[in-house]
Amino acid sequence: MNGVLTKRRFSFVLLLITAIAAIPRIWLGAVQYVEYDGYWHVFVAGQDRWENFWWDVGSNAHPPLFFLLLRFMLLFGHSPLIYRTVSIATGVASVWLLGRIAERVMISRVWAAVAALAFALALPAIVIACEVRSYMLCVFFVLFSFRHFLEVIAPEGGRAKVAARVAFAALAIGACLSHYFAFFYVGACALALLARSITRMRAFFADLAIVLPIVAVMYILYAAHAHKLAVIQGHLVEFYFDPRRSEHIGAFFIRNWWNFFNLFWPYAPAGRTVALIGLAVGVLTAIALLAVLFRERTIVDARAGHTLAVTILMLGSIVAAAIAGKYPFGGDLRQQFLLFPFLILGAAIAIDRALSSGRARLQILYAVAAIVWIVAVSWLRLAQLPKTSTPVVADRMEKFDSIFPDPTAIYMDQWNLIAFFQFHDTWKWTFVDHDPAVKGVDVYRLTKGDRRLTVFRNKVAWNFRPEDDGVFQALSAFLRRGEAPRVTLFCMLQTPPAASRAEVWRAVKTMSDNSGICADRQDLSSINWFARFRTAPCTWAQPPAPRLAGVFDAHSDEIEYAGYWLLANYIPPGEGNFSIATASGARATLAFEGKVLQWSYRAAPNAGMAEVRIDGEDRGTVDQYSPQIVKHAAAVFDNLAAGRHTFEISVLGRKRAASNDTVVDIDRLTVH
Repeated sequence: MNGVLTKRRFSFVLLLITAIAAIPRIWLGAVQYVEYDGYWHVFVAGQDRWENFWWDVGSNAHPPLFFLLLRFMLLFGHSPLIYRTVSIATGVASVWLLGRIAERVMISRVWAAVAALAFALALPAIVIACEVRSYMLCVFFVLFSFRHFLEVIAPEGGRAKVAARVAFAALAIGACLSHYFAFFYVGACALALLARSITRMRAFFADLAIVLPIVAVMYILYAAHAHKLAVIQGHLVEFYFDPRRSEHIGAFFIRNWWNFFNLFWPYAPAGRTVALIGLAVGVLTAIALLAVLFRERTIVDARAGHTLAVTILMLGSIVAAAIAGKYPFGGDLRQQFLLFPFLILGAAIAIDRALSSGRARLQILYAVAAIVWIVAVSWLRLAQLPKTSTPVVADRMEKFDSIFPDPTAIYMDQWNLIAFFQFHDTWKWTFVDHDPAVKGVDVYRLTKGDRRLTVFRNKVAWNFRPEDDGVFQALSAFLRRGEAPRVTLFCMLQTPPAASRAEVWRAVKTMSDNSGICADRQDLSSINWFARFRTAPCTWAQPPAPRLAGVFDAHSDEIEYAGYWLLANYIPPGEGNFSIATASGARATLAFEGKVLQWSYRAAPNAGMAEVRIDGEDRGTVDQYSPQIVKHAAAVFDNLAAGRHTFEISVLGRKRAASNDTVVDIDRLTVH
């Protein structure tokens, strides 16, 4: 087989595959919207004062290297493609690196090229390469480091070159400075080197010399920053094991393995049985391969064996970290992506060894079939990926702009800062000073052409609440100093107010009066709090009359929420808006006029039950569970008398045995 693809030909083919990999990444990077956290990274990198830059880096969840590289790229302008340049460039380079690693661990260069093509066209790799985050940069350093690691454990000429050891350590440190999930990679490599030293004591001190600098950097990063993040993250709570739940460790592993499996499964979401079969096949194949590879004496076998060992150790350590409540297992794609190139290498090693003794022509046919399958599946998955250039929450920003077309000063919290920034990233943001009267508030001057705007950024408050008296005191302080005759509040709510709409309006007026200010214009609902304040007295804004028929999105003003609900603000465009709750006692109410009401929701594996009442009368229980996600499931309530009605949803906090949570979802309510 290597006669078909000589070393020189392989280099050319790998270069061609790398060039092909750039096409979907550049195209998607130019047309696809940038996520919330991506704009957050851009804001941090674009700070005009180093003091503020380092403060924001420290308050973020990532090490500094990516921010520094992004800061350099911002010198060339502001556009989604420029923001993604670091990730796209390292994503394309990672294809070349994986091909070079595959060449070292496989008997056949043909299958090494197939492995590189699989990584080049795999949708997970394309998606991560288009994120404005540090994950792809970290994977680039990991693969580059691992290429030299293979030279350390099995050098071509017997003794590992000093250059390979130094390169492995330096690049591993680069990975740790890019993202903290590199710690799992470093730990796996260190364990592999330690195991090797048991049989080769002469290598122990040399291995120790390259591991200690990496461990020192990891310790500094952990002590200075990462230890604050090694806790259960609220938005990923289901991917950590919690001993207080009724779920035992085995059920936790199976549930999250299922999710992990589907992150990389190239077809539609697989059922739990398919995921478990995949696990069994993977474990048995890995055991058989390790038994064979470590018994052999060739350099290729040693490198292949260590590749599998490092992959298994990384996966095991991530599972252990999830059980300890330190890192999510089976969570979002980006948090598990470190394993993806190693899983591709592991699968390619298995195929390479299984077919190594076959006829060359037959192997070529297998390879051609694999290439056709990779291209077809990748084309289909990329075509199915929702694509839009419209930023998230664009409709709500348009509403703000329509109400306040030319504000002179805006006050916002930390969360809304990025929501606002994604529509003002091409403006020049100049830091003015720390506000002298309100703790934790920074003042920025924004300019674009002849337009000017002052932004008061509250770094301490995450999401303002209408019932928080501190908001009104801060607004009063800004207005008393006379920096602007009016200050506009920009606040999209993450959770709706606990009180009714009328009660919240009254509370805002009372606290404003007490602070000596008033709102001459206001949009206050379950999802937004947009208001323009000035010093009192002034004519107070009045709430608009509610609609009673039509389509009510989950974020519509007319739906009133009670208890704890989460407003899904940053779901991908085109997915709709929805609100979710899990705790018993949470309620949602709609007053309407019509004879038919349809409740649309997402049925899902983590869904629970809710009770429905119309005009106080029990209309049954809606169970939203489904083994697969159904985006537009619905419950219909008809044969209602003409006139006005009240529709009420009460979350029960209950679920069927197959569900893994009690989530109740509202997508929209449609009244006919």
